[in-house]
Amino acid sequence: MTRSASLLLVALVLTSACASAPPAPPLAESVQGPEEFQLSPFRWIEGVRLSYIVETFEETAFGERVESKRSRQVIQMSALGKARGMTRVRFSSDNTSIAEGLFDQNGRLKDVAILLKGPESVVKMLNGMITRMVQHPQFAQFENAVLKINERVTTEVLLSEFLAPLITTAESPEPTTAFSLTYTGHKRVKSVMAAELRSSLTMSPKGTYLMSLPGLKNRVEVNSMNLESTEWVDPSRRYLMLKYEVVTMGFVTSGKTFFSRQVTVTTLDRSASRI
Repeated sequence: MTRSASLLLVALVLTSACASAPPAPPLAESVQGPEEFQLSPFRWIEGVRLSYIVETFEETAFGERVESKRSRQVIQMSALGKARGMTRVRFSSDNTSIAEGLFDQNGRLKDVAILLKGPESVVKMLNGMITRMVQHPQFAQFENAVLKINERVTTEVLLSEFLAPLITTAESPEPTTAFSLTYTGHKRVKSVMAAELRSSLTMSPKGTYLMSLPGLKNRVEVNSMNLESTEWVDPSRRYLMLKYEVVTMGFVTSGKTFFSRQVTVTTLDRSASRI
């Protein structure tokens, strides 16, 4: 799967949203494979469908009080045909249409339209946020890049631009946040061969951000953010097969501090997919 489509998938899971332990990372066995891996987008053609089971564990700590919950979704991406010379792909969650994206012949997302019903301001916000995330210039450098095994590639981003308009910076000048990507070789995971890619993003300790969600009345500061993700992709066609992601954040509101952790496992459902 193209990295832009992967980011779109994450954003859609977040917008659609039994206490227990979080899911453990999948077991992956190293196997002999190429020393280099070229990133390239998944190319959509009419009739292709990718179906994923997304399991999420969320934990929030307010002082000594800790709350946790689990959720499960089925996310599907279906190529419906051509529009404006590009392939139209519909994204749905639990059989509810969420968005449609237009992908060019090289697999790059060029446009997105939110299909969810709601206040016009919210729909426009989501549309702009997703488009900005997947087309961010700092991430364009990764498309078609050749990664050497275990060699970390890093770029610097401004979170207020990357996540706008969800957050705004409270510091001037805004410190940059490092995003890194590493190809860690070919692995056998869930009995199939895959290329393993690990990415991470850690907010600068010098940074402070303000949440700016519609309808938010209280001032909410974001003072920490960390993302660790491992993706296993098909070595030839580049579609996502499995993903394990952990996002932790720290907040301050009304003088109180709380933390959140979200663990998400995204698994390709081959029986419901058409590749």
